[in-house]
Amino acid sequence: MRASTSGSIAPAIASVTARKPRSSLLSAAPCPAGQHVGPQGLCRLCPAGRVCEGATVQPALCSAGGYCPQGSPSVSPCPPGTSSIGGTSLCEPCERGKFSNVTGTVSCNLCDAILGETSLEGATACDSSAICHGTSY
Repeated sequence: MRASTSGSIAPAIASVTARKPRSSLLSAAPCPAGQHVGPQGLCRLCPAGRVCEGATVQPALCSAGGYCPQGSPSVSPCPPGTSSIGGTSLCEPCERGKFSNVTGTVSCNLCDAILGETSLEGATACDSSAICHGTSY
């Protein structure tokens, strides 16, 4: 308290604004899906490789078999021909000689080389009739 010029007592004005605990920030004004509560209680876009399903302070790591671009409200499954180990903003295409024929794959399957199968990058199936360039049999 401090005395004013008129002689009355007035409360001192705080120079620092009080911060609410993060838990009360969530209940007071939650961020929409795809955003999280950042520093100073402001809503921020969910970072790439993370997912923000609703009112959250700590974005969750994107799960394996899926991808999460910036601002993701949910995990998107990797399409066939790609895979993801998790925590990524995009799926990686299957390497040459590997394939994936389902969504949400963590790793691509090897083609059967004994049967003469191979594949191109991003394949959803192996092919035993693939053309070999620069190789003679």
